Amino acid sequence: MALLQPDTARIGHPPGQPAEDRFPEELVSGTPREVREALSKLVGANQVLYRAIDLVRYASDASPYRLIPQVVVAPRTVDDVVALLQYCRENKRHATFRAAGTSLCGQSQSDDILIDVRKHWYGMSIEDGGRALRARPGVILGHASAYLGRHGRRLGPDPASINACTIGGAVANNAGGMRCTIDRDAYHTVRSMTLVLASGTVIDTAQPDAEARRRLHQLAGIGMLGRREDLPGRRGLHHPALFHHHDAVLDAGGARFLIEQLQRFVDRLV
Repeated sequence: MALLQPDTARIGHPPGQPAEDRFPEELVSGTPREVREALSKLVGANQVLYRAIDLVRYASDASPYRLIPQVVVAPRTVDDVVALLQYCRENKRHATFRAAGTSLCGQSQSDDILIDVRKHWYGMSIEDGGRALRARPGVILGHASAYLGRHGRRLGPDPASINACTIGGAVANNAGGMRCTIDRDAYHTVRSMTLVLASGTVIDTAQPDAEARRRLHQLAGIGMLGRREDLPGRRGLHHPALFHHHDAVLDAGGARFLIEQLQRFVDRLV
C-alpha cells in the first residue's frame, strides 16, 4: 500500500445495534397540544413552532448528533425568556438555548424545549468611539467585526464559523479562534452583560448591585435547581440554559469585565 493511502478496511464499527433515527410516532402530529397551548399563552402562538417539520429542522446542528425537541420556542423579549424558565421550573421540563446552531458538540440540541434566541435577537450599536460594541445574542459574529471594521477594530474571537455563529453562542462557549490569543477570547472580550438566570433573575453586570443580586440568586438557586441527576431528561439545565444574555457590551480592544466567576458559580449549581 502506498504511503499515506487510506486503508478503509481498518475503519471499524462501534459495538451494538445502530441507533434508531426514525421520527418518534408520538410527535408525528407535532408538539403535544397541552404543551403547545401552555407555551402559546406565555409567549404568543406565533412564537411556538410545533409542526413535525419544525421539530425535524431543529433536531440537528453542526455536530454529528441528533435530538428531536418536543417544541421550539422563539421568544421576543426578556420577559418571554423569564416566563419560559418559570414554566420549565414549575413543570419539571428542561430547556436549551440555541442561536446559530454551529456547535460541533451538540450543545445547541434538546430533546425537550428548545429556545431559539437568534430569530428575534439581532441588533448592535457602536459605543465609546468604536472601542466597544453593544450587541444582542443573535448578532452574527462576523457581522459584528465587520461593523467595528469601520473604526479600525474587531472583536477578539475569530472561530472558523465566524460568518455563521452568533455573539450568544460565542460567549456561552467562550469562543476563541486561530488568531485569537487567550487574553482575547470571548470571556476576556465582555465588558458587561445583561443576563437572565434560571431563577428568572435579571442581572446587569454593569450595575453596582450586580454582585449582590448574584449572591442572592446563589442562596436561593442551589435548592431550586437541585443537582443535574435530579432534573428530568438526559440533558437537564446545562450551561447554555442556565443563563441567557439579553444585551452584552464587548470590548473591541481588550478586557474590562470577566465572567469567569459567573461561570464557576454556574458550575457549582449543576
